[in-house]
Amino acid sequence: MAERTQFLQFIHNIRGVAILFVVMAHCITIVDIGQPLLVKGVVENAAVVFVAIAGYLFSLLMNRYTYLTYLEAKLKYVVLPYIIMSIPAILIYLLKIKTTHSWLDMEWFYSQGMAIQYLYLMITGAHLGPMWFVPMVIIIYVLFPVVKCGKDYGLLIPLFLLSLLAALYLGRPSLNSNILQAAIYYFPAYVGGVLCASEQGIYSKFSKHSLTVAIAFSILWVIAIYTANYDSRWDLVFKLALFWVLLVVGEKYLNFTSRPLGALANASFPIVYVHGYFIGAIRLMSEKSIINLSGYIEFIIAFISVVALSYMSYAAIRRVARNYSKYILGA
Repeated sequence: MAERTQFLQFIHNIRGVAILFVVMAHCITIVDIGQPLLVKGVVENAAVVFVAIAGYLFSLLMNRYTYLTYLEAKLKYVVLPYIIMSIPAILIYLLKIKTTHSWLDMEWFYSQGMAIQYLYLMITGAHLGPMWFVPMVIIIYVLFPVVKCGKDYGLLIPLFLLSLLAALYLGRPSLNSNILQAAIYYFPAYVGGVLCASEQGIYSKFSKHSLTVAIAFSILWVIAIYTANYDSRWDLVFKLALFWVLLVVGEKYLNFTSRPLGALANASFPIVYVHGYFIGAIRLMSEKSIINLSGYIEFIIAFISVVALSYMSYAAIRRVARNYSKYILGA
């Protein structure tokens, strides 16, 4: 049992790193740092790694659930928090405090009844930047029987390859405006995580060469970013490879207890819900010229601020709500 706990520790640490990259990717949207291909190529779409980790952990816990008990758990700890944490952002649109959107046709939106407006925002996650992730991942959760059958019958590799082909064919939806397409795009990451947890030799046999693997991957990644037509399809392939490299390196170098990474890992899903509000607040202050955000120093300050405020919000709600906090913030 102790050996299994140690093994899970590096996955926990990687999860803490992944949520930092997710927040960093959104901070890029509010700070003008020009068009640094390398920075954006590395940071953007970190959700692929986050979803892969979710698949890895799901594989370890899969046998604890029936389909019904699994959906019940997700209803309580994902859907309910999504409903609660969405309330302020939803009201901003329903009350017309904000009437602009990056991709939503607002003329059509406000021609609908308020009930339709509410349902549309909740189904698409369009009410707050990062919230698209939740309805997308709910679709993946619903595919529990598909993934379980793939694992039970030794079909994870074919399932991964087929899902990857579908994802590469469709690509990632522009501005995350199509939740179904997004679910198809991220599904191979989830299956890939399950596959790596089920067949640990896929990465563990390379751990003794982890530095060589990391260096070789980094070189190939940089070359691809600067020479290839690096779109969402390329990015998916390299982010999936990054997840594998993190497992290879992490098993050897991240298999220790880290209080900061552990705290971030524990708060990772709540941070998904919360950090969009701080991103939105900083963007609003920038648009109103209250603050001027441009350059790497401002980017680092914004990033640290959003992470700190998100974690403090998580800690405060957890302290006040105690045992009920998981129904508000997720678990």
